[in-house]
Amino acid sequence: AGAGPVATGPSGRGAAVAPAATDAGAAPPAPATAVSAAEIAHLLDAARKAAAAGRYLAPPGDCLRDLLARVEQAEPRNAEASALRARTQKALHKDAKALLRKRRHDSAEAAYRALHGLDRRDDRATAGLAEALLARAEQDLKRKRYGAASADAREAITLDGANPRAHLVLADALCKSDNYAAAVEEYGRVLQLKPKHRDAKKALAKAEKLAAKAAGAAPTPPAKVAPPPAPKPPAKPPKKRGRR
Repeated sequence: AGAGPVATGPSGRGAAVAPAATDAGAAPPAPATAVSAAEIAHLLDAARKAAAAGRYLAPPGDCLRDLLARVEQAEPRNAEASALRARTQKALHKDAKALLRKRRHDSAEAAYRALHGLDRRDDRATAGLAEALLARAEQDLKRKRYGAASADAREAITLDGANPRAHLVLADALCKSDNYAAAVEEYGRVLQLKPKHRDAKKALAKAEKLAAKAAGAAPTPPAKVAPPPAPKPPAKPPKKRGRR
């Protein structure tokens, strides 16, 4: 079965998630206290319900991430908690890949963001989130939504700074936003990562010209001066009249 629905933010895009305090992305653990078997069973039941409802990272304390963290803190090798985590991650990975193939970028981004939040050590989730962000950024570029494209490309760079495609998308968005100086820097980073990138070379040359023009560095052509008026021909002397 697929994973439950993934909660999204007001814009339809994945809701922002606060950085987690542990390697697995769980909320900071509470001070160690004795937890009964009945309480662990109750937490596991709540975790299963949270997973089915798509409450992976929110609300705090009543989401899958936090409920599993409480179980694993009380009983670090709890088999049911490990199995639930593994099943949820497997289903989310499957759903996220399918959503990305269908170009449902918002839903794919939300699914990969949930995976990334459940376990920040999951390299596939990190790569998938970066891919979903870039796919959406490229779509936004075509729709002339340059601010949204820049935001997604910047986040993709934080996830994978060595990806030349992420820097290229950001550079294109900056150039389309008339931020030529910043675009020049990003095109330069693309070429640092991939020196033979033809599109980046052409775009860099164009951005440099636009940046120079915007900064007033381009030479101003001399103003055209009208030629002086031609001199008037000298007046002809009057004809002498002959004697009759």
